[in-house]
Amino acid sequence: MAVAASVIISEVSHFLGYGYSSTAASAPTGTASLITNIADRALKDFLMPPPMPGERVSHVWSWLRSNSAAYLNDPYTASHANSKLDASSGPVVVNGTITFNFTGGGAVPTWAFDSTDQKTTVVEVSGLGIADGWHIPAALTATNMTLAAANADLDVTAKTTGVSFTFYQVFHDAATHFSGFDGPMVHDLNISKPHLEVIPWDTMMNMYSAKTISPNRPQYVSYDEKLSKFMFYPPPDTDYILRYGYLNDITHTDGTGSQVIPDRYEGIVINAALAIAEGYADHPNNGTFARLYAQQLQSAVAQDRTVSRVEYFGYNGDSSDKRTSFPKYRDPNNNVTYNSTLY
Repeated sequence: MAVAASVIISEVSHFLGYGYSSTAASAPTGTASLITNIADRALKDFLMPPPMPGERVSHVWSWLRSNSAAYLNDPYTASHANSKLDASSGPVVVNGTITFNFTGGGAVPTWAFDSTDQKTTVVEVSGLGIADGWHIPAALTATNMTLAAANADLDVTAKTTGVSFTFYQVFHDAATHFSGFDGPMVHDLNISKPHLEVIPWDTMMNMYSAKTISPNRPQYVSYDEKLSKFMFYPPPDTDYILRYGYLNDITHTDGTGSQVIPDRYEGIVINAALAIAEGYADHPNNGTFARLYAQQLQSAVAQDRTVSRVEYFGYNGDSSDKRTSFPKYRDPNNNVTYNSTLY
């Protein structure tokens, strides 16, 4: 169950004297949008509450946190050396577009592109002269790759020997509704490798442009908000499973965020909406709902911290100085007795 925006709208409509309607349809002309906006503001204000007294930042609700994983594939190479490029016609470059001319089972790996998005891979090209180097394709299909616009004038005649294409998965889709990292990105269980450092996007771009690219274990990760993708450096030298915690986008699911708020907070969110509606009411009021909401919000934040913070996940104190449900205890002289045996 989750808080329903329709209930909030109904309560606001009734408070302002327009009847109990979940769509604000009975409100006078021009007022329906006001009622809907009040409900929307209340929901978003609750999702990102004001800092608690004495604090400087907003509380992050535990139920807005999630976990996911990024699966990076093995690099894939197609070359004349491994007989996956045609030795008769060979790869060719025309106006910056490389036609691969695969053979012998060679192919662009399925993870490297789809019909709408080319930003999944970087490709290392060798053996094609001025087209050699590392490229983020401007376009990629099963048969050809278009280089960056700056290289659109590239032309290379067909090469029948010595050409190689290696595809590295340096991009990975972020989890749906990802809005920020909640801690470091870590390697899969039982893998003794350091965490990945999260760095700004411009720093990631600088690393790729200023450092020699040498595939290895990914050490850095960045997030491109426009593409909703992670980018890794250096390119992975093998397959990796990377796990991470993240914060959900507060407006996901229905555009207002109501469907991510647990049902137990419905009364508080209603009071948040009524606190805003008090400013639009024709009848006198003394801010009753504003005071009630402030008190309830502080209580909800304290309760959320109590049940979600690590220090509350059980009792971590020394229990050896008191009797328990089994016959083991430590006496004042620091002796331990277990099942009537003194140790």
